[in-house]
Amino acid sequence: MNRPWFSVLGAIVVVMASLAISPAPALADRTKSTPFSAAGFAWQSGLPAKIIAREKGAELKVLKEPVDGLILSSNWAAFSGASLKTTHSSEVTLNADGSFTGELKGAFQVIRPDGSGTLNGVMEAKFSGAWVFDPSINGPLILTVSDKGSWKFTGGTGSLAGTGGKGKWGADMSFGPLTLPDGAVVQTLRGELTFQGTYSQNGRDDDDD
Repeated sequence: MNRPWFSVLGAIVVVMASLAISPAPALADRTKSTPFSAAGFAWQSGLPAKIIAREKGAELKVLKEPVDGLILSSNWAAFSGASLKTTHSSEVTLNADGSFTGELKGAFQVIRPDGSGTLNGVMEAKFSGAWVFDPSINGPLILTVSDKGSWKFTGGTGSLAGTGGKGKWGADMSFGPLTLPDGAVVQTLRGELTFQGTYSQNGRDDDDD
């Protein structure tokens, strides 16, 4: 099955940090923040809930766009192999030369591959890319998009309860075919994503205000 999906990626996210209050010596090692990095693959997994066009279609507000992902490698064992679920909303400016820019804000969840724990967080980013008008959808089709932004954990469950962290994330995606687990083929945005940051087990960051 082939069908185009309009999208502006928003994407994806994860890391942790340290403490705002100096811990007692006995707690210092347990709550010390640890740097980590990760790389994976992300794709637009569905249509936005709503797209609002303004300024004769040059300004778009994209609401609740879903993007899924998979962490393929990481030096943090809890993160490696995890799946990623995100939903974001964005403001997009389409330029006459075929380029676009925008900003997004959203939420994400990281799910350990064994199902033993999850991490919830928030993310934001600025993005840019290329688009064309597609008569089949009577609107803009996003060809490429690059995101650069930040993320922060807001809570965890199971084996990841009490985990905190924050950092930077990025994604580079292009429009093309994607084979789903059930064998169906869809046309969507898909590409690489990266995470960098720190995590700690006490759930707070050293430099939080």
